[in-house]
Amino acid sequence: MHSRQNNYDVVILDYLRGDGTTGEIPRTSYKIGLYSNTNYPSLGSGLFGGVDRRATNSFANAADFASWLSTIDVLYIPWIFDLGSAGSATLNSFAPEIEAFFNAGGDIVGESSYTTSTFYNFLPPGVAASGPSISGWSGFTATPEGVAIGIVSNMMNGFATHNKFAAQDPAFTVFEVRSGEVISIGVRDATISGGVISTGLSVTVNNVAPAVTAVGGVILENGTATVSGTITDPNTLDSFTLVINWGGSEGSTTVSLPAGTTSYSQTHQYLDDNPTGTASDIYAVSVTVTDDDSGVGIAGTTVTVNNVAPVVTVSGPASIDEGSSGTFSVSFTDVGTLDTHSVAWDCDGDGFDDGTGATTICGYADGPDSQTVQARVTDDDTGVGIGSLVVTINNVAPTATAVGDEIDEDGTATVTGTISDPGTLDSFTVVVNWGGSEGSSSVALSAGATSFIATHQYLDDNPTATASDVYPVSVTVTDNNGGVGTANTSVTVNNVAPIIESLDVTSPIDENSSATLTGTFTDPGTPDVHTLNINWGDGPTQTIVLTVGDRAFSVGHVYVDDDPSGTASDTYSVTVELSDDDGGVAGSTSGGSGGGGGGGGSIFLTGHDIQLHSRQNNYDI
Repeated sequence: MHSRQNNYDVVILDYLRGDGTTGEIPRTSYKIGLYSNTNYPSLGSGLFGGVDRRATNSFANAADFASWLSTIDVLYIPWIFDLGSAGSATLNSFAPEIEAFFNAGGDIVGESSYTTSTFYNFLPPGVAASGPSISGWSGFTATPEGVAIGIVSNMMNGFATHNKFAAQDPAFTVFEVRSGEVISIGVRDATISGGVISTGLSVTVNNVAPAVTAVGGVILENGTATVSGTITDPNTLDSFTLVINWGGSEGSTTVSLPAGTTSYSQTHQYLDDNPTGTASDIYAVSVTVTDDDSGVGIAGTTVTVNNVAPVVTVSGPASIDEGSSGTFSVSFTDVGTLDTHSVAWDCDGDGFDDGTGATTICGYADGPDSQTVQARVTDDDTGVGIGSLVVTINNVAPTATAVGDEIDEDGTATVTGTISDPGTLDSFTVVVNWGGSEGSSSVALSAGATSFIATHQYLDDNPTATASDVYPVSVTVTDNNGGVGTANTSVTVNNVAPIIESLDVTSPIDENSSATLTGTFTDPGTPDVHTLNINWGDGPTQTIVLTVGDRAFSVGHVYVDDDPSGTASDTYSVTVELSDDDGGVAGSTSGGSGGGGGGGGSIFLTGHDIQLHSRQNNYDI
């Protein structure tokens, strides 16, 4: 029934039902209108707020009856037998007014049998029912809302005027309808046994399936996705089973949810974005909510799983000498634990064509330079990570060897040697310092050169007064990157003694006349200083220092007399010695004859011969 004062609807056989809250209107405030020819004194014993009994003949007309209804909260119509046939006819004539009373929120209770009718009232929890019991009515029974005293009847015994649904089961009588909705109903021919209402009838209540929503999201592979949503079910007592199918081969999650659940949130880890070969994949997620009455609600959403590129690290030597190589290795991390990977290497910036696999070897022909070694790791979902390491390529100085020479003065010495440099692209400049004051010379060599040759003419063996001299020769090899290698050797320069090519003296001569000695010689030592010692045979040796570069001489000598006395002529033996400043002495040569002749001639002084003969390195004339 509908309680007008308590302002709530009760779709059950409750009369003056309270909900036990502090805002509940006490039962004692209700006024009962008793439409009966029989007085029921116990109704006014304090259980209610008062009883106004009217006999069936108390009303002049329908308007008078309607006016009385406006003063009460509940219309109580007892056993129809108490009304009599006339009273029953009068009641039926007031049907429109009773209907208006109910539709306005009034309550009505009727009974068909005194022994099967029971009054219902709910008291607050913990409050015991008080006052006299109604003779012949059933006893009290406890409920979650308090103590109930019940009344059940056939509700006007088929008062057809108020049966708004003629097709309804005849055991039911509808008392109030509002906008086509049944607000309160009664049950006919019900009995109470032990506080339990029994009608012998059944009511089919159709379950309403829950409605569900679902919201997915976007995550990275190996991340955890959250799918959440709402559950709506008009039956607040329904519990639910939630099943989320995560899509693909990801399986499902099943969760039991208690009655009253209106939302959910579940998580799932996606180890990888599948299928392979895509930067991201969308998983179709289905959410199924089944209530405990097998009602099913379904919602769909998606979870996007994005691939994560691997993070790459390259390790290896930080520097390498030119012409050498180093081994480099790659390591990487990838949150996609199911990903497979491939590796490609780039040693010199010209593309990833320098190897595959976990390690590679990078070599460099020339330095100084720097190169970036890169490793590219590609996962099976097109994710690419690149790691790099900057490598310094060091220039390596060349090494050199040198081999000297032994020559005669004024000869050309040859120094040879080798060059070794791991930088195969290096070119070289070879500088040879020839020792002493001989200066230096340089040779330019192109890349790939492994040997050199250099020559130098030594005009003389210096210093003076030595038969030979050793010149320390240093070789400096510089590559085009400033790397320097050195080597040392020596050149021995031997003095060459002068050689008298011709020698003549004027003969014969008269005493007190001048004899002239002439000659030519050779000496490869062009800077040599030559000394001519002449013993004319008649006194001290005459020494003459020749001008540097002269290779001929002419010396005169006066013979005052032809000695010894007593001879018509005398022969003088003239000795010539030619030496250079390094101790070289002229060797033998053919002698000249008087008058410019060659070889073994005689010179006469005052008719006497001057004899010429060779004595080792001395020349006797």
